[in-house]
Amino acid sequence: MYYLANFIHIIKSFVFRIKFIEYLFYKYFNGKYNKFLELDLNENSIVIDIGANVGTLSQFIINNYNCNVICYEPNKYAYRVLKKRFKKIKKVKCYNKGVSENNTQKKIFFHKYHKINKSAYSTASSLLEKKTNVDPLTFEMIETISIKNILEKYDFIDLIKIDIEGYEYKILPEIIKNKKKIKKVFCELHGNPKYSKDRFLNNKYKDFKGKIDKLNLNSNWFFEHF
Repeated sequence: MYYLANFIHIIKSFVFRIKFIEYLFYKYFNGKYNKFLELDLNENSIVIDIGANVGTLSQFIINNYNCNVICYEPNKYAYRVLKKRFKKIKKVKCYNKGVSENNTQKKIFFHKYHKINKSAYSTASSLLEKKTNVDPLTFEMIETISIKNILEKYDFIDLIKIDIEGYEYKILPEIIKNKKKIKKVFCELHGNPKYSKDRFLNNKYKDFKGKIDKLNLNSNWFFEHF
């Protein structure tokens, strides 16, 4: 399994360099990106990618819409790939920071198999020590920027994408508070009771889903993704 994951990661690194093949991959072989093919974005749009990892989705957004993308990625191994990927694209800004409820320093916990391939397993790193697939003894200190500070920088944000491995529940309340200045939010939610992993987040998942349903935000402003 580990060798297969590494092989897939290497293949993607080469394939994603070719725009046409990349488009086909997203559209026909990776259905989870279909929703991003029908966004109302243009070259003036603002997209915030929170938990950008190596920039796969941000690359797709740039290729299809040529808008302004701001990436936040705390994992230094993923960030190195991210920064190199967009070093010649002025419309993409990359920051090696986590996004949390305040400006501070926090521990980022790495995947259990992090040492096998630091880049390939960077997608699972989390600010949550209890997350199922991280090693609580393998971590580093990172800087975080508050979601409030990010939102205050813009008059309007066309899209916020969030993939921060369970820590989303810490920043979503502030995002909802500012929903009038945000067009859409795509977010991976952890703790879905349908699945066995990350059960410690089950109640947070249920509470959040209940809240956005009550506010009538589900599937028109907020989209659960991944």
